[in-house]
Amino acid sequence: MVFIVFTDTHSLEYQYTTLTPQYTGFPEFTAVGLLDGKQFMSYSSSNMMLIPENWIKNSTSENYWKNEEQDMEGHHDDFKNIFTRIKNQFNDSG
Repeated sequence: MVFIVFTDTHSLEYQYTTLTPQYTGFPEFTAVGLLDGKQFMSYSSSNMMLIPENWIKNSTSENYWKNEEQDMEGHHDDFKNIFTRIKNQFNDSG
């Protein structure tokens, strides 16, 4: 019996951008997922939707993308809470 094993190295990266609410016309929170440097999904707080790229969309279940969308909503809340806390600390020390 012969086993042949192939191994590859891949990278998975998420880039988050958050803006304070005074920047009207821009989403408060956005996220982009990169697999090996190629975008595979995006999320925007404007429409609260995660949009997978066509090339990867059907390689996983719809449930996977729903879970990812919920994760992004959680990250949005986390970033909002962090910024509120930092803003309050600066205002208190001002």
